Amino acid sequence: MTTALALSGVSKRYGATAALTDVAFQVAEGSTHAIIGENGAGKSTLIRAIAGLETPDTGSMQLRGADYRPASLGDARRRGVSTAFQDLSLLPNLTVAENLFLPRLGSGPFVRRRANASAAGELLEQYGLSHLRPTREVVTLPLADKQKLEIVRAVSHSPKLLLLDEPSAALPDVEWLYRLLAQIRRPDLTVLYISHRLNEIRDLCSSATVLRNGRVVDTVQVTDVDDAVVFAMMGGASEGHGAQRRSDRVATGRPAIAVRNLHGHTVADVTFTLHRGEILGVAALDGQGQAETFRILAGVARASEGTVEVDGRPATINAPRAALRRGISFVAEERKTEGILPGMSTMANMTIGALGKAGRGGLLQRRRERSASLGSADQVDLSHRYLGMDIDALSGGNQQKAILARSLMQGSKYLLLYDPSRGVDVGTKGTIYDLMERLVSDGEGAVLWYSTDLAELTGVCDRILCFYKGKVIAEVPGRDSTVESLLTAITGHTEAQRDVSV
Repeated sequence: MTTALALSGVSKRYGATAALTDVAFQVAEGSTHAIIGENGAGKSTLIRAIAGLETPDTGSMQLRGADYRPASLGDARRRGVSTAFQDLSLLPNLTVAENLFLPRLGSGPFVRRRANASAAGELLEQYGLSHLRPTREVVTLPLADKQKLEIVRAVSHSPKLLLLDEPSAALPDVEWLYRLLAQIRRPDLTVLYISHRLNEIRDLCSSATVLRNGRVVDTVQVTDVDDAVVFAMMGGASEGHGAQRRSDRVATGRPAIAVRNLHGHTVADVTFTLHRGEILGVAALDGQGQAETFRILAGVARASEGTVEVDGRPATINAPRAALRRGISFVAEERKTEGILPGMSTMANMTIGALGKAGRGGLLQRRRERSASLGSADQVDLSHRYLGMDIDALSGGNQQKAILARSLMQGSKYLLLYDPSRGVDVGTKGTIYDLMERLVSDGEGAVLWYSTDLAELTGVCDRILCFYKGKVIAEVPGRDSTVESLLTAITGHTEAQRDVSV
């Protein structure tokens, strides 16, 4: 059996924080090998090291028997290593075709736009993305299509080692991904697959390496271990942790946010009420108007028609600060581009929206800033050791915790959460569920929550709104709904529409 990738004693530190410590494992050529671990376990740092974006402090890597120490992403690609990142590396202001072929856009200084568009069209059709126009700017694409484009770009380089970092996190279903992996399978292609979803790992992977706190716990054959053993090695709980509605919680019936006849680019006559003390779920396939609805309520987008009331009074929400003044905080779906402030510390990211708690008279006071940050960090189970670190160095799950802590520091009582658990580990999901429950437990707070994981919604929500073609086509009780019933509604195969205006 030929070894495609071998790591020995790989370590990486960021200041006082050890991201990787003596990591060692081997991956057989032609296999699909999983990397499993909670957020903060070191998975992202490991992938970045193999991809050429980080240089290990110590240790060695070998690629098909040869020493491997890539100096850059391009260097790794020339060696046959290609990466699809969870935090997308696409350039939003460029077209689909330009993103696919960067940096080779032409001969010398000349860009071959027609040739690139034609070649991109063939590539997109080959991998089931013929609905994407090569000339369309990436910024206008739904997140799921961006994720697919990221994966196709990585595959298009015909790699010998393909790194997939949470490839299904933004996909409403995994069938497209499964088809693509079956399509590209060949004896000399090795896939390193990072995911929190054990069902995917069991479907796709033959072996797995489990990381915890930057160290390898074990490398196992997937068929030899059950889920409980894997979670024990990760140091986490079972996969369903926290996804249960507390039966003693009852919504007060008082309206928090009332939406009437809302219209926009993708929204067509949306009406519903979010009550205090309620977790109101939103289920939809991509592009059904749910994203614009959230952004209108957050002041990020403008409605063309319709009204919004907050606490029973008409509200004009024409900017995020207007939403915040009414106690509404928005957590967007794309952490990297819409959530975090890169280049700043985690503490600064948390306090940026609540500077009154971090200083006096307009002046920032480090002691007050840290004191306020510690309390919010504890509420979202964010380790204090991350506060002084650049937020770029944190895992996706810990970045999400910092973003949620920012909302708490702002004193928001109404949270708009757009797919907050996408691509995070089981423990972080539990933290998010607990946060939502605490916010609504006194009957004053409320949560509007969209998730691509329909099973989450059925376990946590009081009610679930089903969006289809820009409208709320059905409303179902959270406790009594099933994934199958939600799928029926959000694909337009239901006549069971209900009054959602009360």
